[in-house]
Amino acid sequence: MGGPDTYEECILENMKGVQSNLAAREIARSCRRKFPLIERLPKAYFAKVSAKAHTDANRFYATIFNNCDNWKITAVQFKIRHMPPLPEKPDFADLLVEQNPELAEMVTASYMVETEIGPHGRTTAAIPIGWDATKGYKWEIVFAKGHRVTE
Repeated sequence: MGGPDTYEECILENMKGVQSNLAAREIARSCRRKFPLIERLPKAYFAKVSAKAHTDANRFYATIFNNCDNWKITAVQFKIRHMPPLPEKPDFADLLVEQNPELAEMVTASYMVETEIGPHGRTTAAIPIGWDATKGYKWEIVFAKGHRVTE
């Protein structure tokens, strides 16, 4: 009985008996502040999300930076590729995947990190992975989700 859990529940609970359009708009605004609309960050804002990463034997660690002025990040998806280099040909794994794209799925995994990073904030995430990444890996941020922050 702690109140609504979703935007829709908030609207239903608070609109009972409301007769005025002005009151209905204020209730909708209040509910949206409590339950912001989560969406994929537009390209211009996604470009301001960055990370620094390192690994140990079984984990990928990423410090995620939100350099946006008015977006709170709620999730980031990473793509991590196991890229063990051969001593004599360090780019062999890249070349092999380039010539045989079907192999990419065998050495690539996606990981969604749920988070709460306010504007100009950062956080660190530890992702368990299924291989020894100290032997070589590549990574990228595929997309980020969040919501606009309004004052």
